[in-house]
Amino acid sequence: MARRKPGSGKGEKVRVFVDSAALCEDVPRMTQGLVITMEEAEELYLRRRLSLSKLARKQGTHPDLLRRDLIQLGITIRPDKQPANSFHYDATGEEVLEATALGIWLGEGARAEGNRAEVSNCDPAILRAWLRYLLPVCHADPAKIKMACILYDPNLVEAAKAYWEAELGMSLPCHFRFKRRGTGVAKRPMGTIRLYFNSTYLHRYIQQRAAELAETLVRAHQQPGDRLARQTPPGARPNMGAGLVRPVTTPG
Repeated sequence: MARRKPGSGKGEKVRVFVDSAALCEDVPRMTQGLVITMEEAEELYLRRRLSLSKLARKQGTHPDLLRRDLIQLGITIRPDKQPANSFHYDATGEEVLEATALGIWLGEGARAEGNRAEVSNCDPAILRAWLRYLLPVCHADPAKIKMACILYDPNLVEAAKAYWEAELGMSLPCHFRFKRRGTGVAKRPMGTIRLYFNSTYLHRYIQQRAAELAETLVRAHQQPGDRLARQTPPGARPNMGAGLVRPVTTPG
């Protein structure tokens, strides 16, 4: 409200007093100038847990400006350094499940990137076995297990969410990517799933356990007098395109 100073007459200077509290009353917070919307913040920062630096690059802005606007939206900023995803590996009583999961990882797992334990497939039975391995054997935190889905039809996002939640028996945070479909009919309309747990140490331990299991199987089937085959170390690629193998003895 504005009011005139008492005793002001003609020809005198007039001072106007403005009640700022009254002006600000019932005025919503202005968000037009923010570098990120609430919907983007909830999806990218809270659900997908992108770091400030990655999210700033995605938004094309500076991390300090992004931090300021997240605070203005009422979002609590996570610490810069997150604690490592811990696990407690114990396969006691679950030896069959462990062997099955390691076989799945050797066939369907991501072995080149050593920062996560990951399996990609479209078969719910295989993904359920891998998920069971991560939970009762690795004792991974369920909140840290993530899922990515590659779909051909963007209209099936909600149906895919419901389908995989029912098939896996639990709800996991999922990031969707879309791939152009050919002229044929998709065999798996609900997409292909990448199920992973971010942990370099678990990835290395799985490599070690897979090598130990392979060695145990070789020794179990070895007959007296058999020569051990040359084994390829985990993560190494076989010798491709080496050409014909030379004979041991030269003819003549």
